[in-house]
Amino acid sequence: MNQRTIIFLMTANIYLKEEIREALIETAVSMIRSNDEKLSFKIGFAEGLMHKKNDYTPFMGDGGPLFSAEIETELGKGKVKFIVPERYLRALDDGIELGEWLHLDDNSGRAAKAQWN
Repeated sequence: MNQRTIIFLMTANIYLKEEIREALIETAVSMIRSNDEKLSFKIGFAEGLMHKKNDYTPFMGDGGPLFSAEIETELGKGKVKFIVPERYLRALDDGIELGEWLHLDDNSGRAAKAQWN
């Protein structure tokens, strides 16, 4: 992992394909730029409602807005929470690609769950 890699923290109780994860980030960035607090979305076979929960949640020496989404895919319904790191927002104009996902499931332990409260 190089210095320009952006790590996205995501927790979900449903499997999400990479293109859905990327589209969720793009939707969140759009919400940040337009100051929307909630937005309905449709991404291929997935649709739902996304909420911006706060303006800043610290994560790994960075942090950014925390988003949650209720999503329905061809695999069923689920909930997703993720952070859009400020470093990623600053790097968007440099053409930086989406980074790696750190995926936490519901069994990741109390410490991980405490991050979201």
